[in-house]
Amino acid sequence: MTVTEDNPTAADPTGPPWHLRGNWAPVLDELTETELRVDGIIPPELSGTYVRTGPNPASGTSDHWFFGDGMLHGVRLSGGKAEWYRNRFIQTPNITDPVEDPMDTMGDLTRGTGNTHVMPHNGELLCLEEGHWPWRVDGELNTLGPKNYDGALTTSMTAHPKVCPVTGELIAFSYLSAEPPFLNYIRISADGVLQQLEGIDIPNMVMMHDFNVTRNH
Repeated sequence: MTVTEDNPTAADPTGPPWHLRGNWAPVLDELTETELRVDGIIPPELSGTYVRTGPNPASGTSDHWFFGDGMLHGVRLSGGKAEWYRNRFIQTPNITDPVEDPMDTMGDLTRGTGNTHVMPHNGELLCLEEGHWPWRVDGELNTLGPKNYDGALTTSMTAHPKVCPVTGELIAFSYLSAEPPFLNYIRISADGVLQQLEGIDIPNMVMMHDFNVTRNH
């Protein structure tokens, strides 16, 4: 199969894999920009920070898309202006103390990348992926450290928790366990206290990326 601009994910035996080229190529520079051009008008009522995360290997290479280090990109809007843009690596041990094979540290829950999802809860910004603890960052995208709810969270946590609009609770689960219970239900109060970590009996270990919740189920 020939690689073309119309087919960027096709196999290319002479070049890097698709997750390391084109729009997915690693970004290695951390920037802070305050002189941002705005085309049109930003409504003054639109105030806050837009933040996204994604896999971005700090070494410039990775064997798999999932293993890229988490890099945050943020834009701050206030008073009808775009005040700043910045991008920052999440300073996990994968950045500060890297290992050659990420699979060697899968049991270390601090080794998360935060490269899949980012969301606020209880005044904190959580950077998440599926196999480890979340990582916390502040409003300037500075890394604060892993989040294990004062040691009460002893499992990994999904990259896609849900916040109950009624109670403010964070509802989550963990599926990455090599022994029973293969699935755990996680419930965290609106003020950030782990209230429930309960095993759910299923026959085998599974990959369970996302879920949804209703008022009663």
